[in-house]
Amino acid sequence: GIEAVVAGKACGSLIAVTATEKQGVAFVYDITNITSPQLLFVEHLSEISETQNPGLAYQNRTLGDIDPESMIFLEAADSPSGNAGIMFAGAWSGTLSYWEFTCPSATTADPPTTSAAQTTSAEMASK
Repeated sequence: GIEAVVAGKACGSLIAVTATEKQGVAFVYDITNITSPQLLFVEHLSEISETQNPGLAYQNRTLGDIDPESMIFLEAADSPSGNAGIMFAGAWSGTLSYWEFTCPSATTADPPTTSAAQTTSAEMASK
């Protein structure tokens, strides 16, 4: 089932993110028009767990988040990188990660969309 729902502004839109508890899958919606939410994308928070033993993946620091128990939406002003993103805490995996939104460049004619790029907390600290 769904563990939590968080919302905030990213890429000029109001974004809602929810994640499934056991599967570790995040669903990202544009809720700028609250009466007509749009699913933007779905992201597996631990793709490596599909192909590698979770214990080995944890040891190699490639596990990702399994059983995301807690989420925090960080808008750009509150983010360590200056870009909006989501912090996920994996209860079973014992991990904390930051998934940052990347926005389309302002020079394209495409409508605004968002995508996520994962940055682990250890990698963020080294920037």
